[in-house]
Amino acid sequence: MEILYDDKHITVCIKDTYLLSEKSENGKDIITVPDDYYKSGSQDASAYPLNRLDHGVGGVMVFAKTHEAAANMAQSSVIR
Repeated sequence: MEILYDDKHITVCIKDTYLLSEKSENGKDIITVPDDYYKSGSQDASAYPLNRLDHGVGGVMVFAKTHEAAANMAQSSVIR
């Protein structure tokens, strides 16, 4: 996974084509990738997607690292 930006509130990364935007049972999804990245760096964070891309589409995805950050972003004009 290519990380474009990472701070204490969000992570911005590239989603590869044909990777699912939602959690899947086989672990081949974009949610598992940042969660593993956080664990490898000993970060106490979880991946909350702020956008989705269809299965066959690659591109930029933004993740909040906390439930509070996701809620704040959802209420801001940036996401609307």
